[in-house]
Amino acid sequence: MTDDENDVIYYFVWSPTPREQGIYAYDPKNFLPISANGTSIKAVYKSSLFNFPSDGFVKADVVVIQDESQSVDARPIIYFTDGVNEPRSINVFLAYDRIRSKVKLTDGGASEAGAMFNDDHFDIQDFIHTCPKTPIHPPKAFFQNDPNSRTSNFEGISGYQFAYQYIYEGGEESAISTYSDIIVPPAYLQQGAKASANLTQTNECVIKIPRGSVKNDANTDADGFLLEASITAATSPSDLINRYIPKNVKEIRLLVREGNTGTFSVIDTIPSGVNTTVAAGDATDPRGLYTDLVYIFRNDRVKTGFAKSEADKPFDNVPQRAGAQAVASNRLMYGDYVTGYDNVDVSAKATITYNSRPEDFKTIDITVRPTIDLLNQGLNVNNRKSAIYFDVENFPSEDIGLSDNSTIDFTVTVRPKRNWHIYNSNNSFHGSRHIGNLSANPIEQNDIDFPGNPGTTVEPYEVSPNLASDGVNGVSGVAGEPAVNGQPGVTRSRTNESSNLGLNTIWGANNGVTLGPMNPTWKTVASQHEVDPQDDGTLSTSPIVSGSSSEVPVRYGTSAANPFILRGRPLLFSVSVKVKTDLVGPNYKRILKDFISRAITWDRDAVDANGDPLYPREVQFTGPFYDEAGFSPYLEILDIKNEYSYTIDEGLDGGNANSSIEDMTSGANRINVTTKGDDRKHLVVAVGNGNVVKEGASPGDLVNLPPCGYFIVNKATPTFRLKSRDDISFNELYGILMLDLRI
Repeated sequence: MTDDENDVIYYFVWSPTPREQGIYAYDPKNFLPISANGTSIKAVYKSSLFNFPSDGFVKADVVVIQDESQSVDARPIIYFTDGVNEPRSINVFLAYDRIRSKVKLTDGGASEAGAMFNDDHFDIQDFIHTCPKTPIHPPKAFFQNDPNSRTSNFEGISGYQFAYQYIYEGGEESAISTYSDIIVPPAYLQQGAKASANLTQTNECVIKIPRGSVKNDANTDADGFLLEASITAATSPSDLINRYIPKNVKEIRLLVREGNTGTFSVIDTIPSGVNTTVAAGDATDPRGLYTDLVYIFRNDRVKTGFAKSEADKPFDNVPQRAGAQAVASNRLMYGDYVTGYDNVDVSAKATITYNSRPEDFKTIDITVRPTIDLLNQGLNVNNRKSAIYFDVENFPSEDIGLSDNSTIDFTVTVRPKRNWHIYNSNNSFHGSRHIGNLSANPIEQNDIDFPGNPGTTVEPYEVSPNLASDGVNGVSGVAGEPAVNGQPGVTRSRTNESSNLGLNTIWGANNGVTLGPMNPTWKTVASQHEVDPQDDGTLSTSPIVSGSSSEVPVRYGTSAANPFILRGRPLLFSVSVKVKTDLVGPNYKRILKDFISRAITWDRDAVDANGDPLYPREVQFTGPFYDEAGFSPYLEILDIKNEYSYTIDEGLDGGNANSSIEDMTSGANRINVTTKGDDRKHLVVAVGNGNVVKEGASPGDLVNLPPCGYFIVNKATPTFRLKSRDDISFNELYGILMLDLRI
């Protein structure tokens, strides 16, 4: 066959050595890249899968298309059929490159890249066949919460249905995939009799495109990834993986339609990622071949149209085999062909099993509210923590309960008003008398015996602005003041000694919340403690600065006025629970509350110095509702997201010990604290001199004491978890989940 436009002759070769069978070219003008030996005879593509008959005939046509990249004038594509095998085609340039870089020697190529990089028979079959594969595995989708956004673009939809297309390296497009199930924001299903649905909790849709699956779980680790030993022992990816997407699929086109009728629209076109690999020890894990391709859909972009004729096409089709072919007017036509499959006799027997229909559209509200919890540490001023109160009072009555296979999704989003403040209140003071009602019973405030909030009912763990004891002589308590173990006053916000009554200090007499094991120090160049005034009005250097004392211990987070500050971000925690058997009776709500509290706070990854779990199941799940191994006969965990991390980057250079003052106080390193534009001014932390600001310091030494410096957390990745109060009785129907910052 002659390509007159490019002066190349292509011919087909049968060989008794199967891997040498293929398409070769006589290329005297070097249209194709020059071969290593400089000859005009070049192998375009070789494979034993060609399976040419030794006495057969191959009918071929070449079609030359304009190259979109303009790297060459044209790209030839060869279509051919031999009357024995399925019709095939070869993109010449892609084949010429692939045989040298992707096909191993035993399959006719020259690649030495390794088993996980090379094409295997699955990829070669797809590469040489004319008909592109139609994706048969449907996409999966579900809604979730993006804690960084309070808006949702899914209002008023009647559900979404998704599909996708393969787009190959040569530009071929497959028919669209099997459709996904129709998904609807859970808020609509949970709306019940409410006037509106709370869509902010499900404001993004996760679409997963299946790219393959591991054949045997024994070849994977606890996270579902291939083991190094399994990868090393394999001769090709297909030894370990059920392949869905060939390696020559370059992109995936995502499609969506509303409901299960109407036309599809294009959401986006994304890289297929099938060639993505990850180092697994000394091996290479072909993770892009068996993990799902994930796309976040927020319905916040303009979608483009998709041809109805393409959407209605269930698959592409060529004959099983054809004895003749021709190309005319951009149409490929076959003759003397065999198509279709033989019929298969099928028999089946169906039986019907009836189950009771559960109640539809059951609406259950879990009461959740923020609170300020007290840590009863026996200190003169006990610390407090931001926390979440929840209860299960509104679940169905004990004679109705929850039916078998019910699922409960409990999701909590914690949004700070601005930033996170962390401080130590011992021998110090809080910023206010706000605290949660530390009782399971409401408090009725009055002003007959004590000041407070007259006529206000404070619900369990509801925060009240004047509920805590002040702690200063002459300021009495309030009606119903919370008390722990019968000890009034343990909620005090300050003491006489550390009251800051004159607003003349920011320090507490403690060591603060200094992080890390290094005991950081601060090097000052002009001390702000014990500075000596001179007769001429100047200030002399303090003795503390001279010699080895120029570096002083660092103290911060010693009071509400001197907190350690982290940039605030919304935090998302969730647990999904399945009911294993009908859950009814007087204890079922207690069982549910206790299980949710323990599940959403279970630190499964924590280990001791020997690598053993700190909180195995039998330790985390104890009590009357669990067996010795920590399993509940009533409930099981489907999914937990009980740890949340985010990245802080304030964009400051930071500098080093050799940086000049000019460099550090100019340009992007300058934070303007006098205007409203730069909110980083709210992140500045004051540093106290640890030789003065320390545990047991005299309150008089802290009065009017200025900081010896300031800093800001410029880059960090804080991790938050939830921690449950462990002193709440099994009989209570409420739980308290406290925020816990992990270092």
